[in-house]
Order: sequence, then C-alpha cells, then structure tokens
Amino acid sequence: MKYTTLIILFLSISLHTFGQDCGSQLMQIVVHIQTDDFGGETAWQLIDKNGTSYGGADFGSLGNNELYQDTFCIPRSACATFYIQDSYSDGIFDPGYFLVWQDGELVVDNPPLTGEWVTDLNCPAGATCRTALSISEGKFTAPEDNTWYEYQPSAPGAYRVSTCFNSNNCDTKIWIYGSCLAFAPEDNTGTTLYDDNGGSCGDLAVVQGSFDPGRIYYIRIGDSNEDCNNAPIQWRIEYLGPISGCTDPDACNYDPLASIDDGSCIPQGTPECPEGPDLVLNQQEFETTIRLDVIDSYDDCLIQEGCLRGYGLRDILRFSTRIDNIGEQDYYAGRPENNPAQFTYDNCHQHYHYDGYAEYLLYDENGTELQIGFKNGFCVIDLYCDTGVEKYSCDNMGITAGCSDIYWSDLECQWIDITEVPDGRYVFVNRVNWLNLPDALGRVEKDTSNNWAQVCLIIDRSSGQLSVELDEECDPFVDCAGVVYGNSQPDCKGECGGAALSGDVNNNGMQELDDVERYVTRLLGNDMLISSCNDLNADLKLTVYDAALLNNCLLYGRLHQHVDGGAHDHCNFPDGVLSLESATLSILDYDLNNQYIDIGILNTASGVVAFDFQMEGLQLQGVETLVDEELFPVDLSYSLAGHVIGLSYQDSSLEKTATPQPLCRLYYSQITANEVCIADFIDAVDDNYAQLNTFIGGDCLMTTSTGLEPSQRLQVQIQPNPFTEATYFRFNNEAGEAFRLQVTDLKGRRLYLSPETRGNEIRFERAELAAGLYLYQLQSSSKIRTGKLIIQ
Repeated sequence: MKYTTLIILFLSISLHTFGQDCGSQLMQIVVHIQTDDFGGETAWQLIDKNGTSYGGADFGSLGNNELYQDTFCIPRSACATFYIQDSYSDGIFDPGYFLVWQDGELVVDNPPLTGEWVTDLNCPAGATCRTALSISEGKFTAPEDNTWYEYQPSAPGAYRVSTCFNSNNCDTKIWIYGSCLAFAPEDNTGTTLYDDNGGSCGDLAVVQGSFDPGRIYYIRIGDSNEDCNNAPIQWRIEYLGPISGCTDPDACNYDPLASIDDGSCIPQGTPECPEGPDLVLNQQEFETTIRLDVIDSYDDCLIQEGCLRGYGLRDILRFSTRIDNIGEQDYYAGRPENNPAQFTYDNCHQHYHYDGYAEYLLYDENGTELQIGFKNGFCVIDLYCDTGVEKYSCDNMGITAGCSDIYWSDLECQWIDITEVPDGRYVFVNRVNWLNLPDALGRVEKDTSNNWAQVCLIIDRSSGQLSVELDEECDPFVDCAGVVYGNSQPDCKGECGGAALSGDVNNNGMQELDDVERYVTRLLGNDMLISSCNDLNADLKLTVYDAALLNNCLLYGRLHQHVDGGAHDHCNFPDGVLSLESATLSILDYDLNNQYIDIGILNTASGVVAFDFQMEGLQLQGVETLVDEELFPVDLSYSLAGHVIGLSYQDSSLEKTATPQPLCRLYYSQITANEVCIADFIDAVDDNYAQLNTFIGGDCLMTTSTGLEPSQRLQVQIQPNPFTEATYFRFNNEAGEAFRLQVTDLKGRRLYLSPETRGNEIRFERAELAAGLYLYQLQSSSKIRTGKLIIQ
C-alpha cells in the first residue's frame, strides 16, 4: 500500500507552508523523499543536460525514516532530469515514498523503484534519449550539442552515420546506443558505435556498421569539448545496402555479416584461402599512455568485475589498449547469445565481457602474478581502419582485417589497482588472445608472438608519495617454465604448472563440499596451518571467510551460466574484498533456568551468509539458530571453548534489518569466569561474498550470587570511521582509569601507541598511514576493547 491519496492531501496543504515561490521567470521543482528503515541506500540528484547539478543526496547521507523536502527554482529554459537510485535494488519500503512536482503539478507519484528511476522535466524533443526524435534515413540538422534521435532500421545491412559536411566547421562526435541510458558520458562507454576523430573525416565524425532490423538505436549528435558552441550540426544517416560476401559457412572466407552471396566463396583447404586473423597489441599506444591516478570509489560493480581490490581511495595506473588486426581475415567475436562459451555476463553492469580478449597482468621479479585487477573486453569493435572498412559493432562484435579496436585510458576499468602492491620492480603485461583461442568461426590467429606488450615498472613510496617509473631495461617476460611470454604459473604449492587447487583441504585433487566442512571443523579445532592453498583471500588469516569463498566457488563454479547466456568464474583465487558495510554482534537475552544466551546481529546494509565469533566465560554444549530456516538455512558449528561458526551452504542469506535481530541461541554447561562476553567477532560475510567490518555491541554478563546479570562493557565511539585525516575515540571512563590506544596492521605489527590518558577521548591522526583497514586496541588495567579502523 502506497498511501498516495493521504500523502498528496497532506503535501498539497504543506506546499504553501514550506515551498519557495520561484516567480514567473523560474520553474519550481519540488522533491519529497520519505525514507524507510534503510535511508542510506537511497541516492538522488536533479541535474540539467549540461551537467549543472541543482541538488541531490549521495548514498549514505539520508537518515532512516525521515522526510526530506526540497524546492528548487531553475531556469525555465533548463532541461532537467530527476534521477533516484536504490543501492540494494529493493526499493523504498512502505510507508516510504518519493514524489516530484513541476510548477505545482505532480509528475512523479512514487513509482516502483528497483535499481533506478529517471524522469525528464521540461525537456524538449531530442534533449534526452527518453525524448529522442524519431527519424528514418536522410539528412538532418541537430539544433544543438547532444541532440538525440531514435532510429529503427527496416532492413539488415550496412549503415553509415556521418557529420562530414562542409557546413560543420567544429569538432563533432557521434554516439550510437542500443538502449537508453540514464546519463550518457562523453566517452564511448555503453555505445554500440562511436567516433571522435577516428574516422575518415578529421575532426568530423563518421561511423559505419551493421544494424539489425526492428531494433531501436539511439543516435546522439554532439561535439568534443564544447567546440561547436551549441551551433547546429548537419548530419546524415544512410542505408548502404545489404552486405555482400561469401554466405557459405563451410567456406574458408565465410562472412557472417553477409546476406547476399557474391560468388566469392573458397572451399576449405585450397591454396586461395586467405591466412587467418592476426591481432597485435600496440606497444607504443600502451607505453606512451601509462599514467598514475587516484580514484575514490564505492562502486560494487568495480569490485565484482575485478577492476578494483577495495573501496575508497585507490591508487591506479591508467593506460590505453589498442588492438590491431593486421591479418588477412576478420577476427569475429560474434553475438553473445550465439556464442555464450566465450562471453561472461556481468550481472552488475548488465553487459557481456568477451573472455580472453584483453588482460592486464603484473608480475614480481620472481615471475609470480599479483592480483591487481584485470580487464575483459566488454565490446570488440571497429574504431579505426587503415585498409579495411569498419563493419562490426557491440551488437555483432569483431575486428575487420585492417582495422583496430581501442580502449582509451580514461575509460572505466582501463587501469590496474596498485594500492596494496609493495615497493619494487615489476613486469606489467598487456596481452590479447594469449591462448590463441579460435574466434566464433573457428579461425585461429596466424601469429601469437605479437599478442603481448609489456613495460617494467618501479613502484616507490620511499619519499612519502607514491611514484611509478618505467625501467628502460626491460627484458621480455619469462614464465616459471622458462618460456618467453609463456602461460605457466606456479600452483598454490609453488610447483610450476602444478595441479594443486586452492581450497582442496582434503588433498584429493578436487574442490568439494567436504573441503568446506573441513575448513569449519579445523577452524574450530585451531589445527589448520596457514598456506597459500587454504588462505583464499590472502590475508594471512584463516576464518569462515575462506570457507565461504570456497563454498561460493562450489555453488557457481568456473562457468556459472547466467539466464541470458554467458558464464562467470567464481573460483579465481585469491579472491575476496573488504566491504565498507558492517555487522555488529551483541547479547540479546539470557535464561538462567535453561542455561542459554541469545546472540543478535545488526546488519543494516547487506545480507549475511556466514559469521564466525568467539565467546568467553562459558563452556558451550549446544547451538541452535533463531532464524527461520526456510529463509536462512544456516549450518551452525561450535567448540566447547566458545568458538561459533555459521555458514549457509545454500544460495541464501540472513536479510538486513534496521535493528538487531536474533541470530543464534548458545546453550552452556557452566560459567567459567566472572564475565560472559562476546570476546571476538572474528568475521562475517555478506551476500556478495565480501568481508564485512565486524563490531561488538551491547553488554557482557557478569556472574553474581544469583546467576548472571548485565555488566557494562567498555563503550567506544569512533567518529568518523572511515576517516581520511583524523578521528576521535570516545569512551566511558567515569573512574578515571589510565587508557592507552594501540593501532596495528592486519599482521599484528604495531604502528601507533598513544600516551596514557585518564580522560575519555583520544585523537588519532592518520599521519603517513596508507588507506586501508587497521586494528585498534583501547585498554586500561581492567578494561579492553578491540575493533577495526578504516582509513580512506
């Protein structure tokens, strides 16, 4: 139920109270957002087509169950877009809602919100893809920069879109999309075809490719760096006719785009058959475009795609990748739906990656590969042509013989993440189709020796600032088997080309459920030595997270098939990432007669698939779940010493809540200390298989003559956390005890120890510490509190 009628009645009265009178010269936009229990999941903005932002809210900035009312007076000439997102894709729960008025008229009435909702306000025809002008073939005049058109071809074949007219004397660009985007960037992200000075018209733009009949294409005509100054741009779309060529799939020169046979087919095995494609990684483009950059990212998609190894400020190395086809035949990648074995579907950004196309690797001086992020081609397309004629697009992918594809350095994911890479000398490799896999037509490259480009990097932080230099003395990479540009790597046991599998705890050569169960058993018994084969997230610790990562591998595998085709690898170890979200454990209740203690969990931003914690002050004799097992079928295990592990072996998670929810009931046989506490919340795993930040809240239980009663735990507030420059530890210290703060890294190395204080506040400054996760310990002679500290 949306309560729309009551809401509108209330707001129609209230508008006169809090609304701002914009006058006749300005347009009034009123935005009302009533958040639910998860206000931080909602973000919105009001922005015009030129990028001017009038207002909005970032993720995490809105409170829970609060009403936000904003009135904006914007120029009547402005074309504005209201854009709202839900990070969890489950919408704003009742009685929450969002409404938008334009000059007193309700234009957005709480529509269903999953991932996003977009509404254009006061936008003329052609201003956005949602108001695109419908056209057929012919010549047109775009009245201003970023004018949109909607085109539906009636016949298959080749089409050309061009701004190559003498009347255009500025730097133009053409974008063609297969779908309408909420916001379209200036680069070629999301395009089907694109040109900015890459065609045959100099600063003017031209694209050519194969279009599918019946499909709607969105054509955007604009300029580069405001060069046209909003002057009209002449352009044309023309049908070049059906593509002719060899239509016999059994011929060696078969053209998959051809619909008319031109009689040129050549039987397989004859001397006239052209040689195969030959992809070349352009060394100059790679080497000359490398540059150091920093981004501040909280995008889950970049984590899931392997582009980043963590959230917040990240040090990245940008570069361009240009792939030339200098062979005699096209390299044909095809359509994802027709060739799913070579495509991976990315469920986050909802597009396909062409596997094995481009990959970015970093090797240390021993030739061991580091996990730094990688890139698979999301689109294989003709962007430049020297001798060929471009014809492939993101709908039907490939590189024509004599043409090139390029990923510019400014594109998303066109980088490697070196944030945690230690100082030293490395070989940075950019390679394409390194396994010489056949294309969609079964053609293999005639030469793979030119599929690699590389540079040698020197990473240095000794000055206090990160620097990256290219080492001119850079011999070709040699793998552990001694092969130049070889693919052999040590397995997790260090054997070159070995068959040892990460997570194979029982050493039977397979990754299986028994291995996950052995993880849990041996964690409880504290008898598993850390090794590169069982430390699946490479953090030098063994927790339920390692077991969960292996279980995720078993659930989805190396070739996880998605609904729309394509596959995704969930078994690429080391894996895992630290989430920005958190979970907090606390003691909710206890029963002296039946000798049990109830544990609750607060997870406000994400579901939980696994947890791992340690109790102190009691001896356990049983554990049971307090969650509906149909909703969260969790396997619980424990040790007598109070170690508890919960892991769902199925594809399910404990739903997020705004308040602590019951998690499990601990039955004890005896109390062994003066206090019963949650000693350590060792680990928790969210429903994206990221590692949550863990905290302990609530009170301990103190042993008395009558049994147990709440005993105040040392309460610590860290504000802010995460932080960039400094943060404050505030804690209860009525007795004036002497406290000291210690900060360590994840390996336990002490980085900071404060002087003693008898107050209740300690300021901690970042100083030279890098961004990342740290551990703190706040301690007096009688009290101690530990936890995690995040520096951005």
